[in-house]
Amino acid sequence: MGTLLGYSAQGACKFGFYKFFTKTYSDMAGPDNAVKYKTLIYLAGSTSAEVISDITLCPFEAVKQTTRQ
Repeated sequence: MGTLLGYSAQGACKFGFYKFFTKTYSDMAGPDNAVKYKTLIYLAGSTSAEVISDITLCPFEAVKQTTRQ
């Protein structure tokens, strides 16, 4: 059950924060630079989202490891 909840939370965070960070970084760059550096903005957004979603997954993985022993 922890696996299901953990990976569900990770997926939801990954998708939601990816959208949030790409919009935030695009707004910070401005309209002209957002188009010019589109790939870099997408990479930065996905990296930021991945960090947060992995942190969200960690407690579920820790619980899963302790229940197996």
